[in-house]
Amino acid sequence: MTMEFRSNSLSPEVLKNLGIKSSMTLGENFRVLNRVPNTEFLASEGVGLSTLCFPGLSPVGDEKPFAVLDTETTGFSAENSSIIELGIIKGSYSPSEKRITSLSKSLCMLEDPGHSLPDIITEVTGITDTDLKDQSIDDSAVESFLSDVELIIAHNARFDRGFFEKRFPSLKRKIWACSSKGGDINWKQSGFKSAALDSLLLEFGYFFDGHRASVDCMATTWLLLVAQDKFAELLESVEQSRYRLKAIHAPFEVKDILKGRGYKWDADDRVWHTTLVGKDKLDEELTAIDNLYPGGAQVAQVIEESIYLRHCA
Repeated sequence: MTMEFRSNSLSPEVLKNLGIKSSMTLGENFRVLNRVPNTEFLASEGVGLSTLCFPGLSPVGDEKPFAVLDTETTGFSAENSSIIELGIIKGSYSPSEKRITSLSKSLCMLEDPGHSLPDIITEVTGITDTDLKDQSIDDSAVESFLSDVELIIAHNARFDRGFFEKRFPSLKRKIWACSSKGGDINWKQSGFKSAALDSLLLEFGYFFDGHRASVDCMATTWLLLVAQDKFAELLESVEQSRYRLKAIHAPFEVKDILKGRGYKWDADDRVWHTTLVGKDKLDEELTAIDNLYPGGAQVAQVIEESIYLRHCA
């Protein structure tokens, strides 16, 4: 059984201009994997501001700026770890056609955490203590780069947002969207095997050398370019109201059912809770818990989530 790549949203002309090769001339026993465009260029550019070249992307006229952001860090918790590399790609999208219409700039910066990196971080990222020595992120450059951007996309927004806002508290008033599992795109529903970035791109016929911030940003951006319907899904999710539902006084015997419905246990508040996208989903869930235990909907606590607080750690 041969592996068929998923269809690509970009036109053959755009792909040709970017040097993308096809498997068509090789026969059914071969599939060509292409490196994500510009990832090699960004890896070689290193630290600083870079201009991106993406010929063939066409404007609509109602464009809004957006950014794709990624961080490499000293650890896994923003509370006791810090950013060592920040990557951001900036472009524009059309709200009416729900597609990316341009990619313009990339910004990459390193920062010395003031201590030696754990071996596992160097192993994963390739970043060494020598690379970081005396490096610092220019706050004003980052603030200027994102000054006109309201929407920031990350392929694990809950992780990246926590680190980014700890480091840049002046940039908290942004809307965040997530392209990964549990975020604003339901990859599983569309039959994807995994929501890992490399796995998703592989299904479209692309690969990249990951775990460097600017390269990961480009890979995420390319995924949203070739899977235009998923970028549209992400935008639609961002636009919908989101609700946090707490199943107050839910009896112990229904805990497994709640867990199966996607609820999580809050040990501090001692309550099962879930997040629902859209008023219809909220109404459905209130009906479900009302049928699950007496008065479930009446005692449930519903909090509408601010669009500016989504994907917070």
